[in-house]
Amino acid sequence: MVKHRKKFLWQHSSGRWYVRKQIDGKMSYLGRITAEEGTEDFDTQYWEIVSGKKAQAKHSWSELIKDLRATEFWERKSPRYRRDLEPVFEYLEAKIGKKRCSSSDGR
Repeated sequence: MVKHRKKFLWQHSSGRWYVRKQIDGKMSYLGRITAEEGTEDFDTQYWEIVSGKKAQAKHSWSELIKDLRATEFWERKSPRYRRDLEPVFEYLEAKIGKKRCSSSDGR
């Protein structure tokens, strides 16, 4: 099986991965990938560097909290209970709101 490398990837002899692109005949450094090769984080970092955009998690903690607030389960809870949880939700959104909640380590 032939393994194809992504278009702008370059590996230094020390093992570090870089994204480089030829612009006007000169090789330009776009960014360094710090994740381990072959992982989902490696691909995410690569596409963030190539596209120039930071990836947004599709299933973030903020989305999960927003979905919980929209459920009938949440509506059935007492106003006091909901009021008590609001500071917790605000804290979680500030700390890990944009991170994926689909993985156990919260990346």
